[in-house]
Amino acid sequence: MLSPSFKISKKLLVLSLLFCFFTARAQVKYDAISFRIDSLANIGLPKSALKEVDKLDELARQNNNAPQQIRAVIYRMTFQSYLEEDALAAIISRLKLDIGRVDYPVKPVLQSLLGQMYWNYYQQNRYQFGQRSKLAKADSDFTKWDLQTIINETGRLYDQSLNDAAKEQNTPVGVLNGV
Repeated sequence: MLSPSFKISKKLLVLSLLFCFFTARAQVKYDAISFRIDSLANIGLPKSALKEVDKLDELARQNNNAPQQIRAVIYRMTFQSYLEEDALAAIISRLKLDIGRVDYPVKPVLQSLLGQMYWNYYQQNRYQFGQRSKLAKADSDFTKWDLQTIINETGRLYDQSLNDAAKEQNTPVGVLNGV
């Protein structure tokens, strides 16, 4: 007759093996989608690759896989820059939407990316900011912002990305491996 502790150990072993199998299977799905995305990009089909990015994003959100969520955002930003005439505005709008839909540890990374996008916009259009007067009322359209507004928003986003210092210090470094 088997002891109760042996039965429990046996059940835990079976459950852990099943968990490992499903985790490995999910990784194979991520790898397959990423391979399709890269293949489509390499043959010059960014629109088709963007459809695959949506699949990657959906799968990553379902499984709460932070590295793959960030990877999907970066892929999307890349392909939007190929496909859209005013890509930076579209990228920023989508980043704002994504930031509202995600939690830690993805959110701080996306906030930092959005801050970087604002800073890139400023650097690409620096000549325009010298001619603008300070806005009386904040505008949601970043293309109309004055120099102080864009600097403040960039700094605010970087600060927000570092808001939860205790959580960030307790998060293992490898949590975002694979991005």
